[in-house]
Amino acid sequence: MLYHLKKLRPLVNMRMEYRVRRSVARALPVLNRVEYDSLVHCCSWKTGSQWVRLVLSDPRFYVWTGLKPRPMIPRKELEVAPERYRVNSGEVVTNVFCNAEIFNQIAKPDDFRAFFVCRDPVTLLISWYYSARYSHPDNADLKSFRRATEGMNDEEGLMYAVSQSEKALSDLKSWANYCAQDRSIPLVKFEDLVGADKLTHWADLFERLGISIPTRIVDSILKTYSRERLSPRGGGLNDKYSSAWKERIKDKEIEMVRAELRGRMHGLRSALGYNDA
Repeated sequence: MLYHLKKLRPLVNMRMEYRVRRSVARALPVLNRVEYDSLVHCCSWKTGSQWVRLVLSDPRFYVWTGLKPRPMIPRKELEVAPERYRVNSGEVVTNVFCNAEIFNQIAKPDDFRAFFVCRDPVTLLISWYYSARYSHPDNADLKSFRRATEGMNDEEGLMYAVSQSEKALSDLKSWANYCAQDRSIPLVKFEDLVGADKLTHWADLFERLGISIPTRIVDSILKTYSRERLSPRGGGLNDKYSSAWKERIKDKEIEMVRAELRGRMHGLRSALGYNDA
């Protein structure tokens, strides 16, 4: 079934997956249509972006919004020439990785909605470090990081990651400022969307976005893409949906990262809505 397409991902690329999802959507009746043209999920790395995109591209979401899913806009191309990209009417762009300034340069319909998912910068950086060093499939950027941290223990590797965090922190700051200035764009915490009370937070987000979708449908979609279903039994090193870093990174290393970041964040945690302790 389409909802479990993840099982076929080794054989199906993302473009093909979205063609299937859009084809299924076209065969379904729209029970409710949003009163605006398009929706954009904006995000940073390690904010559950791949999971959120599954929720937004699920056919049941289309039935209650009338928005067909469109895959992410390529990050590197977007940073070089954002004016080349356009958000089309009748679509939900399921994840866009960029800062707020770049997002403003993307052509969009006059009547669009967007939201940004943030995460506590401390755990975001640690989760990114774990993925970049151990669990994410190789790519050019990660090869460079893995070469740089080769031979380091985790304490040394984390300190190196902190030294490379300026752009990530700057991007988060740009969205904190943007969402504070434009209250129509919700800033949502990753921890809320995946926590014990996630159904309440997702229902609240959809209400703020003008999406009328029954709570039971939201609950059904979230259960379809629960961590238990998406993760192989026991999770493990190569499971991007697990929190395996919590088993490897020690409390003292987390506190070390927190202390090192404190002087770099300049009130960022507070601006994102976290206790700035």
